[in-house]
This record gives sequence, C-alpha cells and structure tokens, in this order.
Amino acid sequence: MTRTTTLLLTFCIITTRLCAQVELTFDDISATGVQKNVYQLIGGFPTAPPSLGVDQTWDLMAGIWQPVGTMHFRSAVGTPYAATYPGANWVWEMTLTGPGTFYTYLQIDNSGMYVVASQVPIDTEFYTNTKKVLQFPLAYGNSFSDEYQIDGGPVNVNWTYSGAGSILTTLGTLANLALLDSDEEDIFWNKTPLYPVLTANNDGVRTFVDATVGIADVNGGRTVLAYPNPCTDLLMVDGLDAASWRITDMNGRMVDAGTFTVTGVQSIVLAPLEAGSYLFLSDASTGTRVVRFSKQ
Repeated sequence: MTRTTTLLLTFCIITTRLCAQVELTFDDISATGVQKNVYQLIGGFPTAPPSLGVDQTWDLMAGIWQPVGTMHFRSAVGTPYAATYPGANWVWEMTLTGPGTFYTYLQIDNSGMYVVASQVPIDTEFYTNTKKVLQFPLAYGNSFSDEYQIDGGPVNVNWTYSGAGSILTTLGTLANLALLDSDEEDIFWNKTPLYPVLTANNDGVRTFVDATVGIADVNGGRTVLAYPNPCTDLLMVDGLDAASWRITDMNGRMVDAGTFTVTGVQSIVLAPLEAGSYLFLSDASTGTRVVRFSKQ
C-alpha cells in the first residue's frame, strides 16, 4: 500500500468516526417532555476536568450520589409564571429538598435554546437579553459564543462541543452523550430525548436520571431534619444520636465539622459561613445521612 493510499484511508476512517458522533438538533426534543430524579454528588469527586475528544468513557463510579429532588423539562404552558415570561415556550422545573420548586423559563426554536429567566420565584434572575445555552444544529468540534445581560452588566460566554461518549456511575451508565464546556459550567447533553443529563457548575455536580441502583445506604435509617431552611446563624439538627458530622459546600469542600455527644435536638453555629447552599452530612451507625440547606 502506498503512503498516499494509507493517508487517504486514515483520513476516511477519522472522518467517519467524527461524523458518527452525536449531533444535537431541535428535532431531538421530546414533545411530551422529560421527567427524572435529581441526584447531587456528595463524595468521590473527580480530581480532574472531563477528558475531551470522541468515544470518551467518563468514569464516575467512585461518586456518592444523594437524591435531592425531581425535575421536569416540559412545555411552559400551564406553569405558574408562564404569563410573566410570554416569550418562553419551555420550562426546566426543579423541586429540591429544602428550597422547594423553582422554574427556569426557556425559549426554544430551530436556532437554539435560550434562557429567559432562571430560579423563579426563589432567586429570580431575569435576562434582559436571553442567555444562549445551546445552538441548533450542533456537531462535535463546533463552538458558539453568547453575550447575555444580567444584573451587573453584560457577560460573554464561549461554548464548545468538546467531547462525546458515556458516563459510568453507580446509578447506571449514561450513553450517547455530548459534552459542552464553557467558563461557567460543563453540561453533558443526552441525545434522544434532548436534555442535560449531568451538570457541573457553582451548584456542584448534579445528574438527572432514573436510577437503576438504590442508594438507601446513603440516607437510610431514621429521618434527619435540619432547620430552619434557609437559616441564618444557627442550624438545628434533629434525628441523630451521638455521631460525627461535617458540612461541605456544593463542590465537596469541607467547611465545618464536629461531633454530637448527646441525643436530642442539636445546634450548629453557622455565623462564620458565607451565604449559599451547603450539605450537612453525619456518619451514624446506620450509615451516612445527608441534608441540603441554605444559609442566608
């Protein structure tokens, strides 16, 4: 075989391989919507950013996932704040333990997916010009830029379709995914139906799946209550006997720790912590308990 033929054959193989990767299109959106459970990564965090390229296998089998709620990606028609955002035709509805239910209103058309307002009504952020989070169609290696307007001025974001492959987790294998990365966050998109199956941002790492493996060992035994939620200077904890505990931020960094030596309602001083979302974790004899809370 000549060198020219070898190079041509190699080029054809590479081209075929790239073309076979997931292309994201408007037609991938399910008309009936998508409902999934929400899980938060609370342990076994990856030590490096996701690898880039085609045919990737992202291994998160060491991850410990805590169920934190549900999500519904669907038409905005009939939702509580649809009239407030008439330009939105889809919504990302989240119901999380603690914060409750909030909505991200979206405008989706043949050109892409745009955020009109997020975290409505809990911590509403309205975009005076919409925030573009997806472009249609989008193939591996493509990029797009966006400038959106929010409190504090304009923000510029560059998105790149930089990876394709599967994620391995104890909740199941997530296949046929497209990785879009930016300075703000990484989003792994499921192809059919189209929805974000895993996000990594300032709120931590979340996945939206139907779990195939139960994780009762993470949150088994008696119910643990942490209140008020949101709280200010004190967090009250009920439902634990003597046990060690720790508080982490949503990226898994430990910000406080201690030990309960008596039974009954306990209190933890939170004054030194900055406002934000946290996880309270306790290591009781029946397993690790996890409660999400917010500090104002």
